[in-house]
Amino acid sequence: MSLSLQQAVGILNRWKDASAPVFVFGQDSSRWGLRRVTQGGVDWNIGLRGKISDVFSIEWLEHTSTIDGKIRVERIIGREVPENLSEGKIASKMGTVVVFEGLGGGGMSLLMEMCAFAYREHCEGPPFQPLGARAALSIFFASNELFVIYELQEH
Repeated sequence: MSLSLQQAVGILNRWKDASAPVFVFGQDSSRWGLRRVTQGGVDWNIGLRGKISDVFSIEWLEHTSTIDGKIRVERIIGREVPENLSEGKIASKMGTVVVFEGLGGGGMSLLMEMCAFAYREHCEGPPFQPLGARAALSIFFASNELFVIYELQEH
C-alpha cells in the first residue's frame, strides 16, 4: 500500500513509542551491479538491528552558487540567511529525519525528502535475519536508493 509522508511518519512514531525492535536494510540500486558498470559507482548495502529513537521534522535553506564554473550547494540549518553568502539562489527546504539506535551501540539516521513510501503487513523479513517480520515500511529515494524498515517479531 502506498503512503504519504504523514502516514509513514505515523508508523515510525508508533514503532518508536512502542520501542518495537526493527531491522533497517538499505541498498543503493535495485539494479544489482549495473550501476557500478555503467556509472562507475560503488554498489553498497547497509543493515542495522535496533530501534527507532527519534523522528522529527527539520527545515533548512539551500544555497546554490557557481564558483569557478562549478556548482556549489550549501545547506544552512534554520531560517536565517547568513549575511556572508555570495550571490546565488536560495531555496527553503523541509524534510523528516528518522534516527535509529543499534543494539550494542552504533546508529544511523535518514533524511526523508522527496521520497515515496510503501507499507506491508504480515510480510517476510530479509532471508538473513532470523526473526520474522510483522510489517515493513519501504522508503524509495529519488537517487534510486531504497531503505526497508522491518518491524520484527519479538521472541
